Amino acid sequence: MFKDLNALNEARELLKEVLISDQKNFPPEHPSIARSQSNLAITLQALGELSEARDLLSQALISDQKSFFSGHPSAAISQSNLALVLQDLGELTEARELLRKTLSSDQKSFPPGHPSIARSQSNLALVLQDLGELTESRELLQKALSSDQKSFAAGHPEIAVRQSYLAMVLKDLGELTKAHDLLSQALASDQKSFENGHPKIARRQSNLALVLRDLGEFTDACDLLRQALVSDQKSFPPGHPLIARSQCNLAMVLHDLGELTEARDLLWQALSSDQNIFKPGHHMIAKKQAILADVLNNLGELTEARNLGRKAYNTLLNILGHQHPSTKNAKRILDAIPA
Repeated sequence: MFKDLNALNEARELLKEVLISDQKNFPPEHPSIARSQSNLAITLQALGELSEARDLLSQALISDQKSFFSGHPSAAISQSNLALVLQDLGELTEARELLRKTLSSDQKSFPPGHPSIARSQSNLALVLQDLGELTESRELLQKALSSDQKSFAAGHPEIAVRQSYLAMVLKDLGELTKAHDLLSQALASDQKSFENGHPKIARRQSNLALVLRDLGEFTDACDLLRQALVSDQKSFPPGHPLIARSQCNLAMVLHDLGELTEARDLLWQALSSDQNIFKPGHHMIAKKQAILADVLNNLGELTEARNLGRKAYNTLLNILGHQHPSTKNAKRILDAIPA
C-alpha cells in the first residue's frame, strides 16, 4: 500500500502546480481556481494536513458563493468538503451547521433518494454522532442506507460505507447484535471489492473489532485490530490520524486483556501524533488522554494519570458538555484515580 501513499504525495505536488497555473490564468475567485483549491485540499486531508486543507476549502467556498446562486450544488459540495475537514479538526458545531445547509440544498436540487442526498445525510449523521446526538444520527443513516440499497447493486462499496456508519451509531446506542451483523456484511463486501490491506478493509476490521470488544470477544477484537494497524502503517505516513486511531483502538483492547505496557506505549504514540496534528483542546487529544490516564492508573503511574485525566475531562466538558458519553467516561476515569 505504499504506492497509495506515494500516489497521494505525487497528487499533492501535481495539484499544487495546477492551482498555481489556474491562479495565473484566471481572475481571483474564478470557479476553476476554487475547483483546484478543493481538489488539493481533499488530498491534503487524506495526508492529515488539515489546517492547510481548511484554509483552501474556506477560500473555495467563498468563491463558489460568489459564482453560483444560493443552494447551487457546487456551493453545497464546497460546504460539505469544508465541514468534513472541520469535523476532523474538532470544530463540530460549525461542521454541523454547514452540513445542515448542504443537506437542505441537496434536497432542493435532487429527487428523493438521490445518492447526493444520501451522502449528505450520512455526513451530517457522523457529526451528530460525534456530538452525542445519536437518535437523529441513526435516523439519517437509516434513510441514507435505504436510498443506497435502491441506487446501487448489492455489495456495492457505497452500501458498505453506509452499513458501517450506521453500525457504529448502533454500537453507541447499545444495539450490539445489529451493529455486528451490519459490520460483518460491510467487511465481507469490501473484501470482495478491494485488495487485501486496503484502508477501507482496515476501517471495517477496526469497527467490527470495537463491537466485538463491547461483546466481550477481546481476543478476536485484538487480532482484527493488529491487522488494521499493520494496514494503516503501510497506507499512511507516520503520525497520520488514522494510524493514531488504530493504535488507540488496539490499546483499549490490550488494556482489557491486561497487556498494560504495550497499551501504554501505543497510547503515548497515538497521543503524540494527535498533538502534532491538532490544536490544543481538540476532542481527539482529550479522548486519548482519558484512555491513557486509565491505563496509567492501572500501572500505578498516578501523578501522570491524574494530570492527563484532569486535562481530558476539562476539555471534553468544555467542548461536549457534561451529558456527552465521552465526558461521562472521562469523569469516571478521573474519579477512579486515587488522590
